[in-house]
Amino acid sequence: MRILLLSIWMFIFLVPSAYSADPLTVGEAMAIAARKHPQVVEAREVVAGAEARVGQARANYYPQITVAADWNNSRSFLPSLGGIKETELHSAAAYLRPTTYDFGRTSGAVSAGYVDKDFPPARTVWQAVYDYQDAMARFERAVGKE
Repeated sequence: MRILLLSIWMFIFLVPSAYSADPLTVGEAMAIAARKHPQVVEAREVVAGAEARVGQARANYYPQITVAADWNNSRSFLPSLGGIKETELHSAAAYLRPTTYDFGRTSGAVSAGYVDKDFPPARTVWQAVYDYQDAMARFERAVGKE
């Protein structure tokens, strides 16, 4: 019976302290919120997408290289020859298509990607700052009423 009571006492008082976490400071909580807030994550992904579109648009500055190859083996019955004729066809080609002038389409797409990249994070960060200031003001008003 004593072992059972000792086990229960240890479970109640010692186990929770082993799993308890240290309290967070306001700065640590803000850093976690800044990393994991859905709007911040969304803004980060929007920036990554804009950077990918800029790289895709820049690819049009370089020549496009296309390589194609084909191989065909066929057997045909030709009555005029009185038998089966085997044919084998090979072809290979490489094409180089340079962009001589595209009337500003490539440079416009690249600069549009840069503009798209710059706006969402700034908007999200400022919105987070305003939300933080609003929450702190409400907290201070609530504490002051007590």
